[in-house]
Amino acid sequence: MAEFGINLTPLVTTAKTQKVHGGGFEPIVLHWYSSHNFGRATPYLEVAGGAVFTDANLPPGNTSSLNFTARAGGGFQIFIRSRQSLDLGCGWMHASNANLGVRNPEFNGEFNGIRVTVGYHWFK
Repeated sequence: MAEFGINLTPLVTTAKTQKVHGGGFEPIVLHWYSSHNFGRATPYLEVAGGAVFTDANLPPGNTSSLNFTARAGGGFQIFIRSRQSLDLGCGWMHASNANLGVRNPEFNGEFNGIRVTVGYHWFK
């Protein structure tokens, strides 16, 4: 089974080298669910893309406060009730300013990484 979604990220924050706050969205989120269940858990794969807006350049320097994101990963959707589930996921994430700034971090540079997520879903 496949599913299309949209994610809103109300808060992005970092304090590694400076305090930066912002938010973002992913207008493209694609999930592919396995037909094999493990009890109430169903494994899935996902890919997504979007953008992050911050109040300062991220990463710091001659970069940009707008970054585009791409991510891929997988996880398990675990039904806790007939119309409610938890989503436990892990994956890879990359962000790039697409050369909007003077400097654009490398593909495997400082603004990439592993992402761990926990989500809650309710269905009508």
